[in-house]
Amino acid sequence: MIGAKAAKRWTDRWSMVTQAAYRPMLARQPILDVDDRLRGYELLYRSPAGVSRPSGAAMTARVLLDWFTAISEPLGDVPIWINFPAALLVDPDLVRTFPADQMVVEVLESVMVNDRIYEAVAGLKKDGYKIALDDWLPGDHRGELLELADSVKLDVLNLSARDIFREVAMLKGFDVEVVAEKVETWEHHQRCIEAGCDSFQGFYLATPQIKVGAMIPSPVLSSIQIISEISKEDWSVERLVNLIRPEPSLTTRILRLANATYLGARTPADSIREAVMRLGANSIVRWLVIFAMADANQGSSELTRLAITRARLTELLVERASPDSSDAAFTAGMLSAVPAMLGTSIDALVEQVAVSDELASAITSYEGTIGAKLEVAEQIENFAGSPVTESDVDLPELYLEASKWADEVVGNL
Repeated sequence: MIGAKAAKRWTDRWSMVTQAAYRPMLARQPILDVDDRLRGYELLYRSPAGVSRPSGAAMTARVLLDWFTAISEPLGDVPIWINFPAALLVDPDLVRTFPADQMVVEVLESVMVNDRIYEAVAGLKKDGYKIALDDWLPGDHRGELLELADSVKLDVLNLSARDIFREVAMLKGFDVEVVAEKVETWEHHQRCIEAGCDSFQGFYLATPQIKVGAMIPSPVLSSIQIISEISKEDWSVERLVNLIRPEPSLTTRILRLANATYLGARTPADSIREAVMRLGANSIVRWLVIFAMADANQGSSELTRLAITRARLTELLVERASPDSSDAAFTAGMLSAVPAMLGTSIDALVEQVAVSDELASAITSYEGTIGAKLEVAEQIENFAGSPVTESDVDLPELYLEASKWADEVVGNL
């Protein structure tokens, strides 16, 4: 947290509007290492449709101010990564308002290096701030800053394999962490690993690509089979109980849920039948999808967290427009992320789970109310660069609520 006087200095200096309509959408995009362990989050500015975007300096100032004064969501030991344009780099007193051990200063590609910029970055480095060079490309004009950098974010989107290998080898000579950014496919990810990149950021990590031929783990199949059973019109509690009982993992998890105090349990459920009756079909479907996600993606809780955040945000967005559809919205959000981790297509999963036509069209084509809100959730998650097509000004609160809920769920899996 920062003090009120410091916050006011930022507001006054960068002429930041404080009306509700101006509130930005703070999206966080993970940076993961080769073992899918979390290295940090880049915080990204978002705003609802119809709200004009401020200057780069004002966006950075607003993101920092909102994070440290209004949100301050615990991230454990990992730092936030923040884009800094030239105007902020040369305003050292303002930069130093924020703690060096919680932040990585990303020098934007638009920053033209001169003596003043070099001295400013060197001063930040001396004071303990980690320095990253953002959107690096071969022949980058910021070469003078390599000797000060701790990390370089290599833009691999349009680079050939040869260029990636060559650039990584060059950067390694400066003893920096090479972060491959704009990693959009599984092939991209593998190529960057082979080239020697240390960490990774991009749509692939938020929405992993299909792993062709991957085996679907048994617990995942069990969850999908039960979801399919509940989707039938003639499903029964007896049939559901008989499907869960032979699965030790599912039995344990569902009993834990039924007895979880944070879900409102007051008396213990001693049997699967009692647990099923207490939780209800809609709740069981929701948790089975979460279990399937977690089991299919055991290597990284962060990717599971991203999927659950998407599902919860979709649910919250739909809840206000069509309350009766909120459970289906959560399922849509989760199912949209599951196929890539199961090694199957979205169409094949929809057919296997036997969801309604409405839910299927929402997941596959963004149709209907659920589909429209799912698309908004994915836009926020992926920071596609275009304005979010959502008029609500409380998107930041909804995103934060969804994110915190996902953190709690992952902690209890």
